[in-house]
Amino acid sequence: MWRVTHPADVIKNRIEQLAVKIIKDNANTTKFNLLMVLTGSFIFAADLSREIFRQNGQDIEFHTMKLSTYQKGMKKEGENMRDVDIQLDCRDISGEHVIIVEDIIDQGFTLAELKKFLFEKKKVSSVKICTLLSKTLQNPTQEVVHLRDGLKIDYTGFSIPDVWVAGYGIDSGEDFRHLPFLISVNEDYYRNL
Repeated sequence: MWRVTHPADVIKNRIEQLAVKIIKDNANTTKFNLLMVLTGSFIFAADLSREIFRQNGQDIEFHTMKLSTYQKGMKKEGENMRDVDIQLDCRDISGEHVIIVEDIIDQGFTLAELKKFLFEKKKVSSVKICTLLSKTLQNPTQEVVHLRDGLKIDYTGFSIPDVWVAGYGIDSGEDFRHLPFLISVNEDYYRNL
């Protein structure tokens, strides 16, 4: 039903590398504003923030966001766009620099809407994106290709093929979120539930 794709030690090593790059790229920053996308990125965001602190002792402020696009459904092939509901729990961050911490970038609908929301509604100065996983989609629509090409991903943990993944905070049908490693999941099993 599933197989390990990224063991825990591989994830840990990659997070150490990401932290080095984030610290270097933000050397003039006195405090990091990490916007954690719930629920899938909570383990990644926690481990990343601890590693940033371990390496340089910098202050980190967490903000949580609940974004929903699937509404208990699954992505479908050939989709051009999705409605995105954004619930952001944070203080006033206008004029500040933020790093979105995401679990996985699939088609890109959520991140595109989130960036727009942060600039237009929250009036932030800059947005960087850090994702644990970035999918290489097999058959994206032209709209999705255009959308993904317009998203600048500043920090990527791993690029993966267009497979279903879970573990390390990411769920598949609410299963596997607790695993300390990443797995690929049998997509047909979940489609037929």
